[in-house]
Amino acid sequence: MKDANGDGNEGLIRLLQAAAELEAAKWFTRPGLAAALQVSVCTVDRMVASEEIPCVRVRGRVRFYVPDVVEALRKGNRKFGRKAALAGNPKPEIRIPKEGA
Repeated sequence: MKDANGDGNEGLIRLLQAAAELEAAKWFTRPGLAAALQVSVCTVDRMVASEEIPCVRVRGRVRFYVPDVVEALRKGNRKFGRKAALAGNPKPEIRIPKEGA
């Protein structure tokens, strides 16, 4: 079936373009992710350095795939950092010496 322009593929092309635009909207830059999370770019850099959030490097430029970032933040698992250190080491027991002993 042909559309108004006589091209039967016009609708399919528009659908594929819309899907590509939706997929592209899931990729953020450092400033874009910082704005979305309402933190500074430095905080995003620290989160990347501590491997709290995943990133992809494309020709030296850092990009963040939003579904992966959301999943990592929900899980709260860090390869390094305070949570990882506490997970492997139980809280130290604090002993208070008795008076006169």
